[in-house]
Amino acid sequence: MSNRSPELQPLRVGDGISRGTDAFKNSIGVQIGVAATSAGFLILAAAPAAAGPEWETVTNLIWYLWLQPVLGAGVSLVALHQLDRDNTQYSLMFQPFRRSLGAIGLGTLSLLATFGPIAAIGMAAGIAAVGFEDGGGGGIALLIAAIGFGMLMAVLVQLLLFWVYPAFAEGYGPLESIRLSSKLASRNIFGTLGLWLLFILLQLGGALFCGVGLIVTIPLGMSMTAAAYRTAVRAETTSVEQVFE
Repeated sequence: MSNRSPELQPLRVGDGISRGTDAFKNSIGVQIGVAATSAGFLILAAAPAAAGPEWETVTNLIWYLWLQPVLGAGVSLVALHQLDRDNTQYSLMFQPFRRSLGAIGLGTLSLLATFGPIAAIGMAAGIAAVGFEDGGGGGIALLIAAIGFGMLMAVLVQLLLFWVYPAFAEGYGPLESIRLSSKLASRNIFGTLGLWLLFILLQLGGALFCGVGLIVTIPLGMSMTAAAYRTAVRAETTSVEQVFE
């Protein structure tokens, strides 16, 4: 575990979005290829579920606790490397598999933080419709609980939006990565939430095209997030390859 304490600059979300978009354009072929490869792995991981319901739990565990977090870290590494070196490498997407145990807990929390608020909003809308239609007070209580859940997820977004970069690109430990992500987000709360909302909207837009658009919108969103992170944390001399030695 690292004991480094990086000098943090102000988090500039607007600059990050601009720089991230340019970086994605400059490496669009590699980044789409990485996202398409990740999608292929996830499809293969889901295949056993077709054999019967008894395999569904196993498939979900593999998907959510291991494969998806690790592949997401790989896409993030490719984006960050493009920003730091003005070039990137397809092979970097496989580097997080060498530290995949560290991705399990943080990756699962990160997925929950990213998409949990959207689920909470849908849940709240459904509860409100049913509860108020029946005229029961239970609907109101459940609605309040759903809103509270959404607020909790919003806090997790603040804690975990940037964790993957220090954890996988710069060799920080899990707790150090969470602390660094939280500190960065707390310096620009509304900007961080805006960046997260933009990421969600991009993915919703990509999903409209039968899901195929996600191979473009996911790496684009990752590139924007990586660029926002890099506005606050300067690139270190340690390379991604040295982190995994």
